[in-house]
Amino acid sequence: MLSNNLMVNISKIFLNFFSKRKDILVSLLFAVLFIGLILIIRIPIKQVFEFNPDEGTDLMTSLLLAKGFSLYTQIWYEHPPLVPVILSYWFKLLGPSIYHGRLLILIFSGIFLWAFYQTIKNLWGSLCAFTAIVFLIFSTLFLRLHISVMLCTPARALAMLSIYFITLYKKSCSKRFLVLSGISMALSLHAKLIMLFLVPLIALEIIYIKRLSLKNTKKIDFFYPLFLWLGSFLIIYLAIIIIFFHFDFSLIIQQLVQPHFKKITLPGYDFSTIWKIILADYDIT
Repeated sequence: MLSNNLMVNISKIFLNFFSKRKDILVSLLFAVLFIGLILIIRIPIKQVFEFNPDEGTDLMTSLLLAKGFSLYTQIWYEHPPLVPVILSYWFKLLGPSIYHGRLLILIFSGIFLWAFYQTIKNLWGSLCAFTAIVFLIFSTLFLRLHISVMLCTPARALAMLSIYFITLYKKSCSKRFLVLSGISMALSLHAKLIMLFLVPLIALEIIYIKRLSLKNTKKIDFFYPLFLWLGSFLIIYLAIIIIFFHFDFSLIIQQLVQPHFKKITLPGYDFSTIWKIILADYDIT
């Protein structure tokens, strides 16, 4: 009798848990199915030697890290440290191979799709979210970029998580989502600095949310959510900078700043590139 009651109570707890989190679990299942589908049809993540020249750089850097070499002092690297460090531990766990590296990127792709779906669903509903996911997956470069060992996918996944946490803050006004968003954005920039443009946009969104929720507040209360987000962001970002650069700002200038300013002058990389990408997906656009 007691065991029957216990089983009934446990089943009620599980049903309650799943009913409350049904939407999140469904989108999570979708992300897992996407990863499984890629592995089953093997969009040739084992056969292709190199999807992009950047793959070789990032894989070699991660392998050297796994072998005990020091980033930025013994290894010259022009990008932030997060992805090669994660990849180096991944290689220690599974063994160094391009296939294992692509599996890790595929996991980040699943995180990106889940956060992307949840964000749009929170703002405009499930139909819009599903439509956006379908269009995104069928866009020209999505599959190739999201199985290549490159920095963009982890950076996008973490940035998308940051935006998702902001939509949760908009719904609940819970400050923990601001902290999680700030941490996610800091990690995103330590994957690749290309996501820097999102920082002022998220800051403006936080101010806008606060403006909608509180009409008559003191300035300090009005800007408190922004300070909390920026504080969380800066603490994590600067902590990682200190761990890897030890206040040696010459390393930051030489390896993270100067190479990218030199690339600005390269011919062919201008706004015309954007039009080529849009025209490649003219039907979806």
